[in-house]
Amino acid sequence: MFNRSVILQTMLSLVQMDIKPQLEYRNTHNAPVTPAAPVCYGAYGCFSLDAPWLGDERPVAVAPWPPYELELELCLHTQQQPDCHVLDVENFSTIRNSTLNTSSHLYVITHGFIESRNISWMSDMTEVLLDSQQKPCVISVGWSKAANPPYTQAVANTRITGHIVGYLLHILVEYFDHKPSLINLVGHSLGSHLMGYAGSYFKEIQGQKVSRITGLDPAGPYFTNTPPEVHLDPTDAAYVEVIHTDETSLAIGLPFSLGLPAPIGHVDYYPNGGGSQMGCEGSMASKVDSEITFRNEIIKVINLCQKTESREYRRIKLNVNKCEHKGVACASWEDYLHGRCWGCHNSDTCYTFVQSKPFQKEAILPEGTQLLTTLKPAAGQGTTDNQINIEKALNATAVQNDTHISTQQLPVHVKVFFGTNSLPPFCGEQYLVTAVSSSSVASMESGGAWARLNIMLFGTLSNVHINPPDKPDWLSAGGVAQWVGFGRPLGELRHARVTYHEEPGFLGLFIPRLTYDSLFLEKISIEELTTGRRIDLFVCSEEIKAGNLQVLYHNRTC
Repeated sequence: MFNRSVILQTMLSLVQMDIKPQLEYRNTHNAPVTPAAPVCYGAYGCFSLDAPWLGDERPVAVAPWPPYELELELCLHTQQQPDCHVLDVENFSTIRNSTLNTSSHLYVITHGFIESRNISWMSDMTEVLLDSQQKPCVISVGWSKAANPPYTQAVANTRITGHIVGYLLHILVEYFDHKPSLINLVGHSLGSHLMGYAGSYFKEIQGQKVSRITGLDPAGPYFTNTPPEVHLDPTDAAYVEVIHTDETSLAIGLPFSLGLPAPIGHVDYYPNGGGSQMGCEGSMASKVDSEITFRNEIIKVINLCQKTESREYRRIKLNVNKCEHKGVACASWEDYLHGRCWGCHNSDTCYTFVQSKPFQKEAILPEGTQLLTTLKPAAGQGTTDNQINIEKALNATAVQNDTHISTQQLPVHVKVFFGTNSLPPFCGEQYLVTAVSSSSVASMESGGAWARLNIMLFGTLSNVHINPPDKPDWLSAGGVAQWVGFGRPLGELRHARVTYHEEPGFLGLFIPRLTYDSLFLEKISIEELTTGRRIDLFVCSEEIKAGNLQVLYHNRTC
């Protein structure tokens, strides 16, 4: 049985650059390992190299670098001084002589593996945050030297870097009266877990929690199937939200996911099921054929395909009224696509992605948790196959009072699913299609058919194409089939065009029947998730022949 972490480490060994000697311990084939003494770095704490930091998912445990070797960049950005003002946790004057406003919201953001603080998304996020009405302060954390290969060393360095960030937050709260309820941490890939360590260490030494941590596509290798203390988890902040966009491991030719697919926050969002994001098409082999070197391609796959989409999901957007997603809490993407989890009204299962809270029940979120998410293309830019320019949103509400909320009051590991629109501005409506089969004699004699319907809705705002599901339901006489589609807001419906495809699929070959060239329907209903509006399209002829186009009208009775 192969170990996914070993495979990834082998890949990453091909891109190593001037690797220094490491203090490391290996666990091969569950061989006994002599316990190692923790590595301690003064005020930043001690770091064990034993379980749970060493195990089946972590065959190599590496000691974090000493703080002086990290070359850590802690840059404060404010409206008064948008350029980097360097903070030094060991020199309080760098904080005292800064333009930090301790009564404002503070956002701490950081990058992931093989990245730096100068990466465009961090610059863009900082700029838009500073331009927002909240007038927050931003600390961008750069740990590029410590984030380079080998991957095991970068993983280890997230621990010490996170503790240093947590210690900085302790200084700001303890000596400069900053409120924990105004502190929001944002991390990408390995940076997600780094911010988890920051929140955890801050809680350990301060006895309080930061307001929110947002994990953007948390890294999977060395973190999947590990105890909560190893990865970002709900105890690290008053509220932890996670966005998953990298579950397309097979699509790039790998036997494992580079992202962490399991829910690890209070609420975990899975746009398009957490996979099939734009920018990750094609296998690794197809990419290698078009690249100069294998090393460059591995970096591209790890650094781009794993992370591109989650990066684009966190750019900042100020006007949240124009674009937002609503998703539904559900056990799986497949259940969601088949309409088994649906509805916002009088329900606690519908979440607004732009607000990161339940659509109806707002009270479960702690006050002061202001970091929000929405989707929108960057101004003046279109889309390509490799890029969706999407921005991150801010809530305009500022809460000045400290909060003391227990995570026991909040649900954990809530999985929220929604589909995105493929065209700008990308935020789309969710549509539940309900096909009701006729109970006529002809319908019963037909033996039923697969609900393989192609639906085009023509509205006053846009036209919406709803494809049949990949795995359609079998629709017998008097039966009901449901599936979910996505598209732009429709407006008022003018008419709909419906086509039935007779191809029954592989399973249909084993189902005896007399004929399958027609589908007998009483009506098709379309329900919008956001508004709850239902559109009934009655099929007066009852029969839809395969390949024939039928035009249906809203509420036109037979």
